[in-house]
Amino acid sequence: MKHCKNCNTDYAEDLSFCTKCGGKLEEKETPAPPPAESVPPVPPVSPVSPPVSKPRSGGLMVRIFKRVVAILVVIAVGGYLWWSHYQNATTYMRFNTEGELFAKGGGSADVNIDYDGNVWEVSYKPSWITINDYGDKFRMYCEENQSGRDREDHITIKSGKVVQTLPVGQFGSVQYMRLSEKTISSDAEGGYIYIDMDTDGVDPKVRYPRFCEIEDLTSEGFTVRVKKNTSYSRTGTITISEDDVSASIYVTQSGKCRNCNGKGRISCSTCGGSGYSGWGYYQSMCYACGSEGTISCYACGGDGEQ
Repeated sequence: MKHCKNCNTDYAEDLSFCTKCGGKLEEKETPAPPPAESVPPVPPVSPVSPPVSKPRSGGLMVRIFKRVVAILVVIAVGGYLWWSHYQNATTYMRFNTEGELFAKGGGSADVNIDYDGNVWEVSYKPSWITINDYGDKFRMYCEENQSGRDREDHITIKSGKVVQTLPVGQFGSVQYMRLSEKTISSDAEGGYIYIDMDTDGVDPKVRYPRFCEIEDLTSEGFTVRVKKNTSYSRTGTITISEDDVSASIYVTQSGKCRNCNGKGRISCSTCGGSGYSGWGYYQSMCYACGSEGTISCYACGGDGEQ
């Protein structure tokens, strides 16, 4: 490499003059490399054995914990698989009834379940039905229907993948009412008479004559108290009703005979009450009354009550 001292510029070997000042180029001196530094010899290293780790008790506990966790996972998975099979083993399910229809007053009904599974559950039921589980059967409790309307719904029973529905319904009004007696009678002293009632209602209403009183009225029956009678015989009607259904009892009570006013005897119509028939010399005792002037009342038979 050539060098211009005037311009302090380096040029290639094939040039002889500086292109800037025209001066003659000279060979550039190459500085000699610095002497190599001597490296001191590395002393030999004696082999060192690696440190021996001492066993730690914490590592053993970690391994034991991992094994326990693994065992628990296996048990959990196995339990899940077994329970899934246990839950879904059902292939058929039947009930011993095609449905239940309850009265306005509610009630209860038992339903048997025939199935080849292990467990079942109620997946749906209406709010007015309560269900108690008794193994292979259940009992439905239906509350009173106060809506005044009939209602229909269903109960859904599920066992595994098998699902069955049971229709349920309830009347909103009374359907029947029957009384144990159609007629009752009492003497003048009065008394108590119990009447049995068969109805699907829950709140019967009653109307009765003034000489009677009704006690302990329920949907199963009631007591009629007939008051003492110091007047003529009397009759009346007791009517039990709920919604559009009713039943009645005809009541009679003995009292003073209206024909004899409770005396049991009336004036003899043959002699006009004089006890004799005929006039003057031809007068004689009345054959009808035996000269008493009265005869037994034909209406009450002589006892004064009718």
